[in-house]
Amino acid sequence: APWCGHCQALEPHYNELGALFADTPLTVAKLDATTNDYDAAFDVTGYPTLYFKAPGKAPVRYDGERDLKSMVAFIGEQRSDASYALPVVPEPHTDVIVLDDASFDERTATGNWFVKFYAPWCGHCKSMVPAMEELAGRHLGDASEWNIAKIDCTGDGKEACDRHGVQGFPTLKLIRNGVAEDYSGGRAADDIDAHLRSLKDEL
Repeated sequence: APWCGHCQALEPHYNELGALFADTPLTVAKLDATTNDYDAAFDVTGYPTLYFKAPGKAPVRYDGERDLKSMVAFIGEQRSDASYALPVVPEPHTDVIVLDDASFDERTATGNWFVKFYAPWCGHCKSMVPAMEELAGRHLGDASEWNIAKIDCTGDGKEACDRHGVQGFPTLKLIRNGVAEDYSGGRAADDIDAHLRSLKDEL
């Protein structure tokens, strides 16, 4: 539906999906369900609703994550035509430092760190991605007094997250020379940046 906020948020990713499959037999399409008729086999009770339809088969509803990798993987599972290779999903560029169990203690032992402890499926974590990217861009370079980082608590960072008592997502922490403290302020880039800069005299 044109007025649907979740549809608008999906639009850029869906357009990228279409571009990835542009040179394959697969068609990535969309339909405004508020102004067009569609087959009753497509059970649409909310927006956006995503389906995969193979020739001669019933449509299969997609209820997974709405990122490119997840949608491409679903298409790979459902397609009946294996005559073409699935497209490779490019890794998005990020200025946010990625930590894991192997690197966390050593890297955060020195310097000043703002760390987002997250889970990939967490909606609030996803909502923070643009703010984290903007924040990281502001603090790039050796002159910056803060490192902006994230760690996946469901994957290679689970042990570090458990040690830091992470019980919900996202959990935000300031770590200065290995000493962690919770951050509970606003989650917009301006809010976080203002707080980090307010600590300048303590660094």
